[in-house]
Amino acid sequence: MPAMNRQPLLIFKTKSYKPVCMRRFSSTKKARDWLRSEGCSFSNKDLANLGTDSVELVTEEYEYEIEADIEPVRRRHDG
Repeated sequence: MPAMNRQPLLIFKTKSYKPVCMRRFSSTKKARDWLRSEGCSFSNKDLANLGTDSVELVTEEYEYEIEADIEPVRRRHDG
């Protein structure tokens, strides 16, 4: 099964478990690029096919929780 590079993802960024921001990404590639720019190290396979699971990554300063965005269509609805 191919990697789901178009899978929309949500990323919750925290510092000492306090919310910093939440980011939505339209594809796994965009999320991967942003996480790497934040200093996260991980395998490409870590974000492929999340389904109902989530992935947690940690840097010296922040924690990141990544999960599949299961309702992206709702936000694109115009009316």
